[in-house]
Amino acid sequence: MPEIPDEEEPHRTGLTRRKERGTQKGLAITGRKCLFIQHCKKNAKTLSEPDWYAMISNLALFEGGEDAIHKLSKPYPKYDQKVTQAKIDHFINPALSR
Repeated sequence: MPEIPDEEEPHRTGLTRRKERGTQKGLAITGRKCLFIQHCKKNAKTLSEPDWYAMISNLALFEGGEDAIHKLSKPYPKYDQKVTQAKIDHFINPALSR
């Protein structure tokens, strides 16, 4: 049985744990089966920022997730590669984004 991480230590020290960037398998099946990701793809041109960030948080941990995020974000009229990458980086390690 996997060990449950101690969530108290980051709160006590004020540090946030770094998430693993792009290590999970299953990006393709998530894209096919997840209704939320399908919604994001279908509505990419008008997706709200909260939904966009939720999409980032759903995909960033997958192998190939960062590329998928950029691909899904490009139809948005104000898409900016640097802004998108900064949001991905913020999700992966919020402590570095301060």
